[in-house]
Amino acid sequence: METADRSVFALSPESPASGITLLRAVVDLDLATVGQGERELQAVLDRDPPCRTVIVEFAPSTFVCVRGLHLLVDFADRLNGTGGHLIACAPPWGLARMVEILEIRSDLTIVPSVHDAMRAALAER
Repeated sequence: METADRSVFALSPESPASGITLLRAVVDLDLATVGQGERELQAVLDRDPPCRTVIVEFAPSTFVCVRGLHLLVDFADRLNGTGGHLIACAPPWGLARMVEILEIRSDLTIVPSVHDAMRAALAER
């Protein structure tokens, strides 16, 4: 599947405050999409003014393979290096299970809902 003309993440108009970006994963994060996803997340990092918190929302049916997990963890670490924070909300079961089994210790925070993610993002300000 070619994703060059298809977005991996959709920017939500529901971002609650300046410096907070809400993205929705609109396709699976797998081998076919991680390259495009990387470019889209890099564009978020390159914004001016910089984004302090990025929230990524998942549909329950979204598939995330280990490469997709690596994309998220790497982005979380790079965002943290700029003083920012990545919050994954409503992660699909497979993603949450990989984080648990692999004992991922990074700057990636997982919360159950967009509401919880926005509350955490606003509390960090």
